Amino acid sequence: MALASDQRTGVPARLLAGLHRAGMPVGEIVEVYELPPEAVLRAIGAAFEPLCVEDMEQLRDDDHRYELWEGELWRMSPTKKRHGRGTSRIAVRIGIFLESNPFGSLYLGEVGFRVGPGRRLLCPDVAYVSRERDAPVGDDEFFPYAPDIAIEVLSPDNTGPKVRRKVRAFLANGARLVWALNARRQMMTVYRTGTEPQVLRGEDVLSGEDVLPGFTVRVADLF
Repeated sequence: MALASDQRTGVPARLLAGLHRAGMPVGEIVEVYELPPEAVLRAIGAAFEPLCVEDMEQLRDDDHRYELWEGELWRMSPTKKRHGRGTSRIAVRIGIFLESNPFGSLYLGEVGFRVGPGRRLLCPDVAYVSRERDAPVGDDEFFPYAPDIAIEVLSPDNTGPKVRRKVRAFLANGARLVWALNARRQMMTVYRTGTEPQVLRGEDVLSGEDVLPGFTVRVADLF
């Protein structure tokens, strides 16, 4: 039998419970999803049920970004200046390059990529997808695989251990390069399948290699 939340709004009770586990207060759930408090309390008190990617389509705008990992929501808080600067600088560099070299498309953090089983959906801070892989995906769909290049910027929400889990998932599901930008330490770590991570700093040059041929940027210019 469907819970009140399902009956009144079409929002699965498991999504409400997942939001609460991810850190969203009951009062905020009530306000954002326009539900009576008792319906929300009933949902979060039910037995645990993992979320699926399709549940993510029911999320409403609450000024946070969400990812799905093994059926659990990860709630990403609004970023600080340092994170935003690092994200925008690498995105601008790639965007300018693609204007002259239209090999594919650039996507920012709200776009979801399925990485593995049906209970994972990640949203890299910046993503590059080649034209050949981008074209078959509908505009109203999540990407069914990882981007060619996934870029993650470390933050209090996006910690080193979490980023390394994401790196493994990206590389196992179609990514050819993953770049992890640490703005505080002013360095970029480059991950590829079958090789040790490479740490770049200062005058080192970050290259798109054969994934985004011709793209280069001096690491110091990202900070």
